[in-house]
Amino acid sequence: MNMLLGALQLGLFYSLLAMGVFISFRVLNTPDLTAEGSFTFGVAVSTMVTVAGHPYLGLLAAFLAGMAAGAVTGLMQTKVGIHPILAGILTMSGLYTINLAVMGASANVTLLDKPTLFRLLFKQLPMSKDVIRVLVGLVLAGAVLAALAWFFRT
Repeated sequence: MNMLLGALQLGLFYSLLAMGVFISFRVLNTPDLTAEGSFTFGVAVSTMVTVAGHPYLGLLAAFLAGMAAGAVTGLMQTKVGIHPILAGILTMSGLYTINLAVMGASANVTLLDKPTLFRLLFKQLPMSKDVIRVLVGLVLAGAVLAALAWFFRT
């Protein structure tokens, strides 16, 4: 049962990455690999903001970091004239170096004994940790899906 819950938790969070890839490949009909690099970039930024003691602000910072990565790819395509797939590859490749710079030249940063989003929710909600993780994943994936549905109707 634990393996099923763990797979569900990871699947919900990776569904955000899948939605980004789906938009670029199927909806926009443009091969763009920025989503793969911006996903880890958002995690790196969120981790550093969380280590600084602001776990909720870390989610917003991750969102803004992903937007910045997408803007860089878009600018390379429109203003510089680089082919879309090459612009995505350049952004994705460059973000790995930027991730190391964001995380202070460390390949990993520990969140042990830091106030993370999940630790705060574990204290506030009277449910098991696995249920809380699934609920957070459902809420985030549902919110992104609702925002995309609204956006594509405009």
